[in-house]
Amino acid sequence: MHVGHFIILFKPHVSLLEVKEYAKQVLRQGGEITHEFDFINGFSAALTDQSLQAFQSLRDTDIVDSIEPDQRVTTQG
Repeated sequence: MHVGHFIILFKPHVSLLEVKEYAKQVLRQGGEITHEFDFINGFSAALTDQSLQAFQSLRDTDIVDSIEPDQRVTTQG
């Protein structure tokens, strides 16, 4: 079961191959990759509780830069 949609951003030195391996991990744990970014080092995904906890544990390492809820952003003008 998905706990939510998140944007996972990795540190600049993390290779594209490593990012793809983390994306595969999300899929193996029952999550879904919703978008792979070309311009930043990361992806958006529907995460299971297990995947979310795994990425949160990497925030204090030199791998994950940030984990943010994936939500619609609007402006008023």
